[in-house]
Order: sequence, then structure tokens, then C-alpha cells
Amino acid sequence: MARLMANGRNRHTRHIRLDHAMLACPAFRDLSGGAVKVLLHLASLDNGKNNGAIVLSVRQAAEATGLTKNPAARALAELTDAGFIVPTSVGAFSVKVGPAASTWRLTWVAWPGRSGPSMDYLTR
Repeated sequence: MARLMANGRNRHTRHIRLDHAMLACPAFRDLSGGAVKVLLHLASLDNGKNNGAIVLSVRQAAEATGLTKNPAARALAELTDAGFIVPTSVGAFSVKVGPAASTWRLTWVAWPGRSGPSMDYLTR
């Protein structure tokens, strides 16, 4: 077991932070189970410095969440339509140079080099 700090926390344990207000909003309540799984996986890939450059393909999302490829693609589309994620670059399976996977931005997290979070899910 890892050594705890004086405040009882483990300095090496990562966590996903989701605001209660976001969890209570209608857009979040309307998400399918698959979309929530993909959202949590995308949030787990955020290291605090890479929002806007989080790389995740449909195949990677499917493998990480236990979904098949088509439901994973629908989940990413659902999250985009609901305003929880925004693609910063769109990848394609046919891309042979550069990143083949899309890169994503979480809208409830500040984007490095920009002002605070856009909270797009509140306006949809």
C-alpha cells in the first residue's frame, strides 16, 4: 500500500473530478450508459496538461470500455452532440502520417493556453 500524506491522501493516486452540478444537469442525465463509460475513460486520459490533445480513437474507446466499435462511435457522437467533448482534430483510419486517432477536449476542464472551461453542455 502506498504511503499516505499527513492529510490522509495518497500523492500518487489519480482520480477523476466531476462537478455535482454537471452530474445533475439534464444533458448528463440524458446520456446513455455507453456514453458515460466513454466519458469516464476520456476523463481518465486527462493528465491536467493535455486537455485539447487527448488522443482516443473509436477502436481504443471500444477496447477500453468493453463496447463494440459501433456503440463506441455512437457514444463519442452522443458526447459531442451533448457538449461534453469537442474534437480538436479529427482522425481517420486511412491516415498514414501523423496521428490517426482524433484528439479531444473536455469542455468542463480548462484548456491549456485558453481561458477557463467552455461548459458547452449547459447551452445545448
